[in-house]
Amino acid sequence: MKQNIQSEICKQTAALEEKLIDESTKQSAESAKQTAALVATMDSKLASAIEVLKYELRYENEKLSKSLIARFESANSAIREDFNAKISSEISVVSDKIYDVRTDTENKMTALHNTINL
Repeated sequence: MKQNIQSEICKQTAALEEKLIDESTKQSAESAKQTAALVATMDSKLASAIEVLKYELRYENEKLSKSLIARFESANSAIREDFNAKISSEISVVSDKIYDVRTDTENKMTALHNTINL
């Protein structure tokens, strides 16, 4: 009888161990599925965040490009205006000198002509 009880205890212990192993295997599989789902979700969120960042970078680069182009065009216009003002001033100075030389030359020619005709 004692052997029967021990044999029954061993059978029940083996059955419990098998159930425990089965349950542990099920839980490991479920944990692996949940981990895989979590990883997939995180990958999806990461990919989405990367796309948002790419879009924001493109948008910021476009804004920066437009701003730099506008600043360049403004500076270029200011430089051209300054250059044109300086050129106009120099042309005016040279024109005045040419006029003075021509007038002086005409006066000297007239004086020389008058001296020759006397």
